[in-house]
Amino acid sequence: MAESSQYETMLERLGAFLGSQGARKIQISDEGGGFLLVSWQSDRGARQQRCFRESDLMRLDPHAFVRRGTTGSGHAPLLAPLGRELDRVGMDVARIDEKTDVFQVSGTITGKYFNKRFEHCNLVVDDETLDEPGAPEVQAPSAPPVPPAPRFAPLLRRMRLRP
Repeated sequence: MAESSQYETMLERLGAFLGSQGARKIQISDEGGGFLLVSWQSDRGARQQRCFRESDLMRLDPHAFVRRGTTGSGHAPLLAPLGRELDRVGMDVARIDEKTDVFQVSGTITGKYFNKRFEHCNLVVDDETLDEPGAPEVQAPSAPPVPPAPRFAPLLRRMRLRP
């Protein structure tokens, strides 16, 4: 898709565009030659599709959609933190599929093929986006949130990977 250091920026910009479209069930595929095929379910129910060059994405202003007040809903805002995670693990992405509560990402890490799941609840949106004009005001919780119980915790304990 792109050099690993650029996923956060590229997916932030794409997420802003898709958020303005009310996108759900997002799919992003690397078509080679610097082209990305992006498809999504719109608010009206119709499936939309668009092809982007990576250079087109870099010219998008992610804050323009916020200023216009057209940020939409769905999980598109989670694409930037997903990009940050992809940069962190060094994954060369071939495809991203949004499922009910995860992004399913296919690609390679150091030459080996992987299918990796990134749960929406584990992707954290930067606090910077909350300071943007037009962003919803968020109040600090009175008590720290209780983290969700990890899946397969008993298995991890049996394998002595968790206390």
